[in-house]
Amino acid sequence: MIHFNMRPEGKYLQEFSDFLTVERGLSKRTREAYLIDLENFRQYCSGHGLAIPKDIDCVEVSRYVLDLQASGRTPATVGRAQSSLRQFFRFLVHEKITDQDPTVHLRSPKQIKHLPQFLTQEEMERLLAAPDATDPRGIRDRTMLEVLYATGLRISELLSLRIEDVDLRLGFVRTRGKGDKERIIPMHSQAVSLLQDYIENTRTVFDKGIGGTVVFLNPSGRRLSRMGFWKILRKWGLKAGIAKSFSPHTLRHSFATHLLQGGADLRSIQELLGHSDISTTQTYTHVEQNRLREVHRRHHPRS
Repeated sequence: MIHFNMRPEGKYLQEFSDFLTVERGLSKRTREAYLIDLENFRQYCSGHGLAIPKDIDCVEVSRYVLDLQASGRTPATVGRAQSSLRQFFRFLVHEKITDQDPTVHLRSPKQIKHLPQFLTQEEMERLLAAPDATDPRGIRDRTMLEVLYATGLRISELLSLRIEDVDLRLGFVRTRGKGDKERIIPMHSQAVSLLQDYIENTRTVFDKGIGGTVVFLNPSGRRLSRMGFWKILRKWGLKAGIAKSFSPHTLRHSFATHLLQGGADLRSIQELLGHSDISTTQTYTHVEQNRLREVHRRHHPRS
């Protein structure tokens, strides 16, 4: 377990750790590798009197990479450190902690593409049925899960959703994703019904007048955090008997994969997910091809 000091950079690293867990859904081993790389960078900066992110520019990042190379680190280790720095500074920019990404000119190490993990339709049904529908927290949690699965929202988009972003009459939500790009996403009738019931009858239980118009609130009346939602998801996943590890982003992958399996075209899925490049969406075709290959292997008489 990595422990960070309480200086600003320690706080940013802890927030990034939460992001890797909740948004990226990375395994503990992968997450620890990122954080070890970043702790090494923090120590380097501390030794050179540099504050993160205020004093870090592309020159300082390049000096650090050259220092790693001069110390005899393998190309793979240096490449991983670059990747860790890139992800960290992109996170800081996304969270508006800084407006400059000093890693933009770093040469990208070759990435190994992993197929997205998703829940089966049967696992999704069990997960959605897990929350206690007689308890306000259970109603809130069931509504969040249903909306995530109905829309494919990123967890950050769900948690920042406001009442004015929801049109219950027409059945859609409005959100702004990466690059501040707006998209409008339809919801099926069950999600609309749950969301309407929650807003009209359950949200008032959590509303203390300090959360503004944010839809989903925690018991103190504030917006739910990423880590708070991750704990909620883990709780209901265990109750649903889902043994494999999964994250909030897994629900987004499940949304896209199940649409593709149901016959939706890639362009429509791209628009719903807010992908700027169709190649990102095409990853899901590999998942479906693997499924079809397994079906063929099991059932073709000559296999």
